[in-house]
Amino acid sequence: VQGPTRQGEPLLVLLREWIPNPRYPGSGEPGSLDVDGALAELGRRYLEARGPATPEDLAHWTKLPKTQCRRAFALNTSDVVEVMTPLGPGHVTRGQLESLDPDSPEVDQAVHALPAFDEHLLGYRNRDPVLDPAHATRVDPGRNGVFRWTVVVGGRVAGTWARTRRTHHMKCQVLPFPGADGRRVRSRAVRAQVEAAIAAWGAFEGTPVEVEWETAEW
Repeated sequence: VQGPTRQGEPLLVLLREWIPNPRYPGSGEPGSLDVDGALAELGRRYLEARGPATPEDLAHWTKLPKTQCRRAFALNTSDVVEVMTPLGPGHVTRGQLESLDPDSPEVDQAVHALPAFDEHLLGYRNRDPVLDPAHATRVDPGRNGVFRWTVVVGGRVAGTWARTRRTHHMKCQVLPFPGADGRRVRSRAVRAQVEAAIAAWGAFEGTPVEVEWETAEW
């Protein structure tokens, strides 16, 4: 199975060494799951990370049949509720309701600087609720799946950012979108949070960062 990356190259690792106590159906290990148990856990974990979402989203992400994906949600009736989204009915876990309610003081307003292939975009069949279709080509200019790195505010993509390696640091350029999403990024408070998010990435990478804001219009 695919393992960690070393010196820029993805490694392959032996499954029996990487996952010494597997729980997949038929493994025969203590605590292993049956098929329904595996589907239920998959559906719950998917929604905990990506809700609101639909069985079609789960099918797109896993490549499982839609009948199994619908069952993965149905097996979690005590923890999963249906809500209305801009695309129609979706599913969330009960624990997510407060963070998704725009009228709640607990609504998610977090600011993130994300890499190109983050699950925030790739985890769904339809990305319109988190990325305005008018800005789609700004994230995927060639429409070929080569994504730019994104700035996310309150769950919505509001701009992109890029990195250029210098001798002793990384130069990071932030390019907010035009319109309402971009105006949120340009506010002083959110700008500070974007810069903090990029600095956290630099700390993880072990390199100092210099943040530059692009002022030119698209």
